[in-house]
Amino acid sequence: MASVPLLSARGLKKSFGGRLVLDGLDLELADGMRVGVLGPNGGGKSTMLAILAGLEEADDGTVTRRRGLVHAFLPQHVPGDEGSPLAW
Repeated sequence: MASVPLLSARGLKKSFGGRLVLDGLDLELADGMRVGVLGPNGGGKSTMLAILAGLEEADDGTVTRRRGLVHAFLPQHVPGDEGSPLAW
């Protein structure tokens, strides 16, 4: 018997001003998985994570989370923090 995935995404699409950044993304995360997200600047990595966290809506597709799933999201840009990472 297969276990229910913690999180799955099917057919996610998202565009900004006519620029398609996600085009039919499918993803399934099982309990215990570790995942790295790599890609070029503007490639949709942060957008994908915001959609998976429920902070942003996809133009098309579905996200399903296992009941009781607890997740956290640390934004790439924190409002009000204009400091440079090099200053730390």
